[in-house]
Amino acid sequence: MKRLYLSFLILGLLIGLIPNQQAQAKVSIEVEEYYNVEPEEGLSESRKEYKIPYPKDAASVLYQSGTYSYDKGTDRIVKFSPNRAEGFIEVTIIGEKVTGTIDVEGYRDSEKLKLSSTPGNVFCRYSDGYDWQANTYNLSDGREYYKRYTSNRALPDKPTPPTDIPYGKVHDITTFVDPTFNIAGTTWLNGDTVIPSNKVIHNTVHLPKDNDHIKPTLGNPAFVANQKYDPYKPTIGTQYSPTEKTFGLLRDINSNNPAFLTGHAACKMYPVTIEYILVAKAEVETYKYDGTITFKYIKSEDPMLVGELIADPNSIKFADKDIKVNVTLNAEVINMKDPGALRDYRIYLRTENNSQSAPLIKITANGKTKVTGTYEFTIPKTALAGKEDLTQIFNGRAKVDFKSGMYKGELDTGLLTANTYVYKKADPPPPVIKPELKSPVAIINGDQEVKKGDYAVFHGLESYDPDGYIVEYRWTMPNAKDAPPSEWNPAGETATAWYDQLGPQRLQLHVKDNDDLQHSTIHSLVVVEPTVEAAITQTGTLKENRKVTFTESSNTPLKYPTIDTKTTWKIESINENLNNQIKYEGALKGKKSIDVLFKKAGDYRVTVSVENTAGYTSTATQVYKIKPDEEPYANFEFQKKIYRDPEKGNIATFTLKDRSYSFDGDTIAKRNWYVVFDANNDGVFNETKQLFATGNETEVSYETTHVGEYRFMLEVQEEFGQPTIEAFVTASDRKKSNTWQ
Repeated sequence: MKRLYLSFLILGLLIGLIPNQQAQAKVSIEVEEYYNVEPEEGLSESRKEYKIPYPKDAASVLYQSGTYSYDKGTDRIVKFSPNRAEGFIEVTIIGEKVTGTIDVEGYRDSEKLKLSSTPGNVFCRYSDGYDWQANTYNLSDGREYYKRYTSNRALPDKPTPPTDIPYGKVHDITTFVDPTFNIAGTTWLNGDTVIPSNKVIHNTVHLPKDNDHIKPTLGNPAFVANQKYDPYKPTIGTQYSPTEKTFGLLRDINSNNPAFLTGHAACKMYPVTIEYILVAKAEVETYKYDGTITFKYIKSEDPMLVGELIADPNSIKFADKDIKVNVTLNAEVINMKDPGALRDYRIYLRTENNSQSAPLIKITANGKTKVTGTYEFTIPKTALAGKEDLTQIFNGRAKVDFKSGMYKGELDTGLLTANTYVYKKADPPPPVIKPELKSPVAIINGDQEVKKGDYAVFHGLESYDPDGYIVEYRWTMPNAKDAPPSEWNPAGETATAWYDQLGPQRLQLHVKDNDDLQHSTIHSLVVVEPTVEAAITQTGTLKENRKVTFTESSNTPLKYPTIDTKTTWKIESINENLNNQIKYEGALKGKKSIDVLFKKAGDYRVTVSVENTAGYTSTATQVYKIKPDEEPYANFEFQKKIYRDPEKGNIATFTLKDRSYSFDGDTIAKRNWYVVFDANNDGVFNETKQLFATGNETEVSYETTHVGEYRFMLEVQEEFGQPTIEAFVTASDRKKSNTWQ
């Protein structure tokens, strides 16, 4: 409580006290006091109770209408009750409703368990039981590629093949996943407070790119370097070195690669969990409290006799007998500088109608400023004859006079009142003031045009309740096929159906909130012809001598699929002289997908024509650019000068290390090492080159005892790094390069 200022009002002249005189002016002062409400925002309580300390110098606090106010609206004070005995004033005010946004975080549950996705990588063992292939992704561009490892060969204390995953060798494996934001299935928290999912603003849900929100259970967060991170549609990943897991417990993966279908071959999925939380904004209603409460009380600077009258019990149920009530008057002299001048207190107690009066209670002061008098009254049971209840009112008054020769006159409390309520039925419950309930709002989102025979999805996820939350949904979808039943469903936010009739259609969504209030809305749509829009999906590598697969992926109603036997393909070179470089097996009609190999780089046009079972046709054309297959770069390093070693029979050993590589990601599968010895030492090296090492070794040695100059040469040959169609490739299609041309 903070007192800002006091305002004084002279109430009047009362018979008072002046030593040795008949009268004194008694001055009563009306004091205005202020209580500052501590500012608070974001509270869920619509009402809040405050206990204001009772002024110590108050004879009484005024509580009649107009004696107190609140600068935010006096009508928001729903209770103002002074309680001198307890030493405070009880005040209840209604908060100011504020609609705003708050930050929320999405978890699996209210215990803040994180959401998770579990992608993984496929580890495949070759048929020899030793070699392994790990599928991973390139962090620079997100492309999938393979890493190959060899397990340790069997040793006396090691088992024979098949071997387990070579965990010690496998490292820097990367995997990615596109997490799904399931708003309704996520628990949203503001601090520890659960926020209903329908309060979450959908277009604010996102996944920031930081370690507080994305945490793999193994490895470190990984992202594609050349792709802009979209927090609303993120691709998240992890780069890790796999820890050892029991081989037999890993999930088997089927492979269509012949290299993994024989011998000791096996493919296993190695799972990695990526945990994350979502962040968003939520629109909620909260309450704000602040301002100043003003009230008045009576203060007297002259001597006063104040008192209170108490009836015990003040409420009692009738038991068909007389009721005993103890009525007590407490009196106190305040602002008396010389209490020794007080002589006798007199206490008068009676019923309001004078049906009963207590004997005069006289108490010698002896310097006391506080006295108490009590009398037991009786409410006869006959007083309730023919009545359901009765309120018995009691009056009391206290006076005190002064010793002879010191003061004239006396002090008087004035008439005091108390009451006892007697009832025959149970106490009526206190009135409950309920805020006006608001109905929910149903909102349908969905297509306004749907093809005949095509499934359409409608959802009511954006429906909301202004003062609560939605508990059930019900869809009414006349003429729709496979529609949900028209009954209440707490998980019925979404409805899926299709139509077999052309023309306008209507559907209705009903929602019910936690107060059992309902609302509905109507969505209109038009069912149109079940046409088909041809489309082509391409997979494989767009490079010379690689298998490229084209698949018809047309948009057609589910009930009217395309007819594979009527699908026709056409593939042609935009430069017509390259049409003979297009290779495929069989005919270009009657296939949903075709495998094609292009012998030469260039631009090619692919066309597909389709027909669905409703008789509608469509054609799509797409141009694809086939890149050239680059030759590898042949290079190596070795010592420029060496000496013969006397301890090894004067043998000189050259060590040559391959530094060749592929420009376009292919695999160097063959290395032939040559040497030319300048026998006549003329520096021309026109002697015949000799092949001294094959086998695709990346490091070789050459030994000689002849002193002189040697010229070493390397020839490398690639193997396709991507799938091909073997029937259409020759040995010359595998690119070669050497160091002498």
